[in-house]
Amino acid sequence: MTKRTKAESTTRKPATAVLASAFIVAVVLLGVYATGVFDVDKPRYTEQLEYDEGDFSFSGYLKDGYFDGHGAITFQNGDMYYGGFKEGRFDGEATYIYFGEGGEDSWRFDGIFENGKILSGIFNYSDGTAVSYESASDADTVVSSSWQYIGGLNERGQNGTGRFTYEDGSVYIGDFMIGSAMGEGAYINAAGVTVYTGEFLNGYFDGQGAYNSPSGWTYAGGFKNGLFSGEGQLTIGEIVIGGVWEEGVQITRYE
Repeated sequence: MTKRTKAESTTRKPATAVLASAFIVAVVLLGVYATGVFDVDKPRYTEQLEYDEGDFSFSGYLKDGYFDGHGAITFQNGDMYYGGFKEGRFDGEATYIYFGEGGEDSWRFDGIFENGKILSGIFNYSDGTAVSYESASDADTVVSSSWQYIGGLNERGQNGTGRFTYEDGSVYIGDFMIGSAMGEGAYINAAGVTVYTGEFLNGYFDGQGAYNSPSGWTYAGGFKNGLFSGEGQLTIGEIVIGGVWEEGVQITRYE
């Protein structure tokens, strides 16, 4: 059997990194406080200064050797942060501008930081999309005009376990890392039918899993980049076909 058997929804990337770039924001904690850019043994003082050290330049106030008060940072790639600092961390009302790769996928965040992380605010993307964000103690919630996410977050995006709901009502529930579905999870269509259960990698079905086609057939076995790959078993009605698949095409059939 050489018929290409590709899961209908595998071209979709469940919970793909919609926020992956958006939360690079906190990565810029860099060494600003972690490496103690200035000598913290100096006596307490506050002064206006200019600082330029390779990867970033800073203009603002200094207290006990750390950025403190109002200031501005420009990074080597052109990204900018201007607003509050406290003990070297982003803290208070601020604006962060991300220019993206070659100016693409750029965005601007206006909101509030606390202890180096985003507390609440609005992301405005170059395509006109606006995304509101508000941190919560139990589970963070991020809502846009076309999707909703509830679950773990860190500075790189969705991280840990969570629930991502698409505009059409379909849902991904499971593990996330760096803004993408990664680990164990399940994809459920808008009708409430569990289409896929198993392993994900970078938002795709990848690893071992079970796929239930809306057309009635099922497949259990290996996946890679959203396609059947490796040993698996395809069931169509009462017909059971075992074999090995490569990039969605069966290359070996078990009798």
